[in-house]
Amino acid sequence: MGEETARKKSTGGKAAAFLMIVLCFLLFGGICFAAGHVLWTQGQEMEVSVDTSGEEFTSSVTFTVRNVLGMDILIDECKESCAMLQFLRDGEWEDVCEIRFVEEDSAVISVKYGGMYAHLEPGMTLTYCLEEELLSQMSSGEYRVAIPYISEEEYLKYLQKRGEEIDESLEAEAEASAEEETSEETSGEEEDTVSEETSEAEAPEIQVFYKEFVFVSQWDTSAK
Repeated sequence: MGEETARKKSTGGKAAAFLMIVLCFLLFGGICFAAGHVLWTQGQEMEVSVDTSGEEFTSSVTFTVRNVLGMDILIDECKESCAMLQFLRDGEWEDVCEIRFVEEDSAVISVKYGGMYAHLEPGMTLTYCLEEELLSQMSSGEYRVAIPYISEEEYLKYLQKRGEEIDESLEAEAEASAEEETSEETSGEEEDTVSEETSEAEAPEIQVFYKEFVFVSQWDTSAK
């Protein structure tokens, strides 16, 4: 009788232990899901922080970009499409100035892609400090930095697809020239059609990360 009771207690203990392990896995999974959701909604491949210093007014602003998910990403450094500092005026975001991380560290520029992007490797960080002259001209209010970026994997897929389209276009032109079945006018129309189809695939999927912050001007006497 005693042995049977001991066996039941042992079985019950194992069941309780197994249940605790399952609950721990579920709790851990929930925490991971919540953390993943935050990263997904705030930036799939990177996180951006804004460090503003100064007691009575904002004396410095530093942007820090960090790769958090272990995927190589490319940040646009081209003129008119690079990161941008924006100011909220009457409910609309206005461009203030371009932000080029390569200005702080020229070593991050990606020669591999024609100098168009800054290459952010897994765990790597980039920083950019606003110049004092710009800070002295900025008005108090709400600002944000808008950073266009793409994963290197997606960009390589785009390059491969574009290369295939170019090859197909060249093959089609060679066949048309060899067969000599079309007139120069018709051939021109066909070339235009091929060109249009290629241009549709030229733009890779670019994502934009936004980070807002509040700036207090040194000339804002109400803040003193």
